[in-house]
Amino acid sequence: MIKSGFLVVDGNLTVKIIRTDAADKDSINFWVQSKESGKVKNLTPDTLYIPPFVEENVGGAGAWNDNPIAFEAGTYDIVFAEKGAGTTAERFLGLVPKA
Repeated sequence: MIKSGFLVVDGNLTVKIIRTDAADKDSINFWVQSKESGKVKNLTPDTLYIPPFVEENVGGAGAWNDNPIAFEAGTYDIVFAEKGAGTTAERFLGLVPKA
């Protein structure tokens, strides 16, 4: 929802995706989205807001260290996909409502 030029969301609906090594779950590779993960593309813009991939929050839109957020409370399947590897990988995130 956009209100007076600003996105209005419920901070209780944030989504946190953290990538670890399977053998060492205490070692964090990155969280989505961050400088380390690179830009994450939104697969479901109707259900999920991913802040812009910028270092500083401009105009209240968020920055790369801010959490993605669901627009509405509900039950979702979370989709995280990665194409490629390392710093050149493309990453995608989506929230698909369960029927």
